[in-house]
Amino acid sequence: NSTTDGDITNDTSILSVTNYSISAPTTEDFETFVVGTPGTTANGWTAESTDDFEWYVDNDGTTSNGTGPDVDHTLGTAAGIYMYTEATGTPSGEAMLTSPCLDVSSLQNPELGFWYHRCGTAMGDLSIDVYSNGVWTNDILTLTGAQQTATSDPWLDTNVNLAAYGSQVRIRFRASYGTGWQGDMAIDDINIF
Repeated sequence: NSTTDGDITNDTSILSVTNYSISAPTTEDFETFVVGTPGTTANGWTAESTDDFEWYVDNDGTTSNGTGPDVDHTLGTAAGIYMYTEATGTPSGEAMLTSPCLDVSSLQNPELGFWYHRCGTAMGDLSIDVYSNGVWTNDILTLTGAQQTATSDPWLDTNVNLAAYGSQVRIRFRASYGTGWQGDMAIDDINIF
């Protein structure tokens, strides 16, 4: 569905973010999103799904025991907001959370940084894709398997270099359903720096 004319605002697979651009450096901590199932995204971010597996806006821990974080990363409290995938009752699918257009032209060596929580015995993959120059480059980073052993374990962070992708990009967090209900994964505090 992506156009190849080099105009990043013409990506028809990302509804409702056309003409929405943010200049880097920038941070998205999800605190302005509205909690719900799935909830309401803000600031040009969109959530899509290929099946019933979706990104939800959440706080105060996920509803499934033994999976997901207890609290968000930003505030470290039950009131803090993060994004997570709900794996209960989901037979398959991919959930995609996509940024608005990010203008990284003022950065000499742009990077994506984010925090994640992957506790659960049925964890699917979390892949990072980048849209630039009219095409998606998939799997520039893929996290596999559980990274935490308890829902109370600290969040982990990682960085991805974006220098090879031009001055305007979109970032997609693409989560795949694992093998069962204990596969709730979460992300928070996305930084472009």
